[in-house]
Formats: sequence, C-alpha cells, structure tokens
Amino acid sequence: MTDQLHLACDGPVFAELSAEILQLGNLVRFQAQGTSMHPLIRNNDILLLSPTVNGKINVGDVVLCNPHPGRTVVHRVIKTRTTKHFRQYLIKGDHLSHDDGWIAHEQVHGQVIAIERDGNPIDMQNPVVRILGFFAALKSRGHLRFG
Repeated sequence: MTDQLHLACDGPVFAELSAEILQLGNLVRFQAQGTSMHPLIRNNDILLLSPTVNGKINVGDVVLCNPHPGRTVVHRVIKTRTTKHFRQYLIKGDHLSHDDGWIAHEQVHGQVIAIERDGNPIDMQNPVVRILGFFAALKSRGHLRFG
C-alpha cells in the first residue's frame, strides 16, 4: 500500500510542488480544474501523472507543463520539433481554439497516465487511447475535420 498525502494548494504552489515530486521520480495525483481538455478531461476528474519515461514525449500525449511563468496546464502535445541542441513541443487544450505556443522540454514536468471519472479509470497508456490521442492532436493542428 502506498502512502498518500492530500494537500490543497493554489496554482503557483501546485506547479512548484508537482514539478519537484515528478522530478524525484514519484507519481502525482490531483483533481483537474477547468474545461480546456474537454471532453477527454472534465472538471473534477482525478488525474494520475508520472515523470516522462526516458524523457520520451510523443504527439498525442497529455502533459503537465508551464507554458508561461506562473501558469501550469495539462494540455496535449500536438507537434514536436527537435534540433541538434533542443527539443520543443507545441501544446494545446483539446477544447481551445488556440495553442499555448512552443515550450522547451524542460517546461514539461510529467505525463497523464490515467484519468479517473466517477470511480472509473481511463488508462492513457492503452494502445487504443494512444491512437485516439494522436488523432486528437492531428485534429487540433487542423489536419482532420469531423462532422
């Protein structure tokens, strides 16, 4: 059995604390607030995050990051770009009309590995869910149109 610590904290404190916990190799579980990732993540869903595995982040992954100082979000990676010296990600909320801009790898703190809604888990590592995430990223980039 694992020990769980329940804390209530505001945005800046949460950002710093969760980043540090993930950096130490631990999981973070928290209650989502907002609708930017609707319908995948809904207000009050419980999210389980892990540190990124071997620093590997792919298009379609949903990550906890700081796109701007003092702002922490859980949004989807819709594009990646790599040069000789750095790796960057373009992130966007599924329910938003605009992206958050390009962020550096160091601004990504963890990856959503599970969502709990009404006591029911959604495994974000499930191959079907990963494929759906990839198509959601393409849709967010404007490459797919539905309906």
